[in-house]
Amino acid sequence: MNQPDDERREDRKTRFLEISHSFEFVIVIVLFGAISLVVLLAMGRLGLGIYSFVAAPSRFSEAHAIQQLFGMVLTVLIALELGNSIMRHLRDNETIIQAREIILISLMAIVRKIMLVDLETEAALSLVWLGLATLTLAAAYWLMSQTERPR
Repeated sequence: MNQPDDERREDRKTRFLEISHSFEFVIVIVLFGAISLVVLLAMGRLGLGIYSFVAAPSRFSEAHAIQQLFGMVLTVLIALELGNSIMRHLRDNETIIQAREIILISLMAIVRKIMLVDLETEAALSLVWLGLATLTLAAAYWLMSQTERPR
């Protein structure tokens, strides 16, 4: 093969990678916008929940009302963490969001679900599945931390 063919092939490859990176960047920006909207909506819902809780002092003794507020707070925290992961992706110019971050966010979501579950109405099998999902994600996180640790 001659030199100009190799150079053209490299130029096409470089151009393709640039277009691919630009496309990924646009998608990440859109995702960050969507997560930001979710955070704002969740904060609005949390604000309304706190207002209705405080406006009705009789609800102070209701465990379910407090549990709902706590769930709203956890929802905001999970959405913020996901948004933070996306921002880190943009700031550090990484090619993908780290799997460790997604595993931790998934664990947060499952823990939120477990904390809010109504044991009187929830089927036992669904609790088993939540437990298995938690164990699986924890094991995956542990394995990833073991492979990344310097020896």
